[in-house]
Amino acid sequence: MNFLIHVDNDALFSAGIAGLIQDAAAENSISPVNVFYEYTVENIQKADFIFITVCAGEYYLCFNDLIYKKSTAKVFLFVSSNNIPDNALLPECIKEATFFPQKTSSGEVRAALSEALRRYLQCNDLKPVGKKNWACLDCNYKTLSFTQDKIVRGLNNCLSINEIADRIGIHYKTAVSHKKNIMSKFNLHSKTELYEFISCYQKKKQ
Repeated sequence: MNFLIHVDNDALFSAGIAGLIQDAAAENSISPVNVFYEYTVENIQKADFIFITVCAGEYYLCFNDLIYKKSTAKVFLFVSSNNIPDNALLPECIKEATFFPQKTSSGEVRAALSEALRRYLQCNDLKPVGKKNWACLDCNYKTLSFTQDKIVRGLNNCLSINEIADRIGIHYKTAVSHKKNIMSKFNLHSKTELYEFISCYQKKKQ
């Protein structure tokens, strides 16, 4: 069985997930266990279980690489906050994902993984594997408007709202309104969550 771990520069957390995978696999008599750490299309296609860390609000963005995952693959998302989104509002490729908020214990993660492994082994109705362009056609992932994107870039470059407003030629109050709309659109509850989201958003654009 194949497992893909995509953790952002946290070797200790990545090793912890790998340990939980080995424990849950042993509990369910699963062998061999292949763990991949490179987030490539090839590994996404091979993975039966995918583990990803995300920041608050990032889960509303497009996860375009996941269109290559197996339709039977299970996705686990570790969120850097304790806010869990409504699955109905999520992009198609992670709508069935299991979320673990920041407060989740390792025991709870192991129990969820073990249960998912049992269900996976009992599944006989395997669906086709491969890229599913049709799933993206009506996907309700969220994006930033042209102006919101400029404001996010300015904040990412440590500019104040006043400086951003001057540079893009809008009124200060309009810039503030855009910032509030960004926080509302992505369900961000604090300045910390906003700046974490901005960092994640900029990485996705690279």
